[in-house]
Amino acid sequence: MKGKMAVNCSTILLLTFLLTPFQVFAAEEDGSQWTITPRLWKSKYQDVSAYIPGTISTKSQTMDIDFYGLTARYNPNWSDKFDFILTGYTGDGDIEMTLHTGAGAFLVTTIDVGREDLELLARHNLWDKSRAYLLYGYRWMHLDEYFVIGPLSFSGEYEYNFLELGYGFSSPVNSTGSVNAFANFLLGFGNFEHELNSVKDSDQQASMLDINMGMQWAATDNLSFNVRYRGVKVGYDFNFDDSDRTTFIHGFEIGGSVSF
Repeated sequence: MKGKMAVNCSTILLLTFLLTPFQVFAAEEDGSQWTITPRLWKSKYQDVSAYIPGTISTKSQTMDIDFYGLTARYNPNWSDKFDFILTGYTGDGDIEMTLHTGAGAFLVTTIDVGREDLELLARHNLWDKSRAYLLYGYRWMHLDEYFVIGPLSFSGEYEYNFLELGYGFSSPVNSTGSVNAFANFLLGFGNFEHELNSVKDSDQQASMLDINMGMQWAATDNLSFNVRYRGVKVGYDFNFDDSDRTTFIHGFEIGGSVSF
C-alpha cells in the first residue's frame, strides 16, 4: 500500500510539473547570492527495526522525532541557470520496542535512535525566467540505534550514501507573486552499510525516494517563510513495498529564509 501511494504521488507531481506555468519566486528576483534557511521537521519515524543475527528479530512502532536543519543556498554570479544547495539535519528520539524470539516469546525494551542527514544539490533551471528545474546531488544519511536486553547492550549504526536525480517546480498562487506553491521529487541510488557492536554485518545496494510539496510566502525581497510536507522512504534495490526492509520518515516542515 505504501509503495502504491508513493507511485500515485509521483504521478500527480509529474502531471502538475508538465501543466504548471513556469514563474519566478518573488523573493529570488533580486539576484541575491546567498540564502540561509533554518528548518524544523516534525517527523514520524516509521518501521524502525533492528536485528540480532541468529536469535532475535525486532519490530517497533512509529515514533516522533524533531529534526533540526539548516540550508545554505548559493546563487553564483557566473550562471543564471544553476544554484547550489547544502542542507543538514539532526535529530533523536526513543520508543518502546517488542523483540520476538523464534519460540514465540517476546521481550520489551526501549530503543534510542539518532539520525544525521547531509545533502548537496545542484539546481538547474531548464528555461529562462522559469521555476522548473532539474536536481542533481549527493545525500549521506547516518542512523544510530542503542538498546539493552538484560545484561547485554547493543549498538547499531546504519550508513547510507546516495547519488540523487530529481525535478521540481514552483508557481504563484496570488496576483502579486508573493505566495507560491512548490514541489520536488528525488530518486536516490547507492549503498547501505550496517554495523552491530562495531562489527560490520551488511553491505548492499539501497535506494531512496523523497517527495516534498508546500507553500512559500515572500514577506519582503529578502525574507520568506515556507511550510511543506516531506516524505522520505529508504529501501533496497528500489523495493519500497517490503515493509520489513524499508524505513519511512514523513511529516510537516517549517522554515524561514533570509537572502543577502
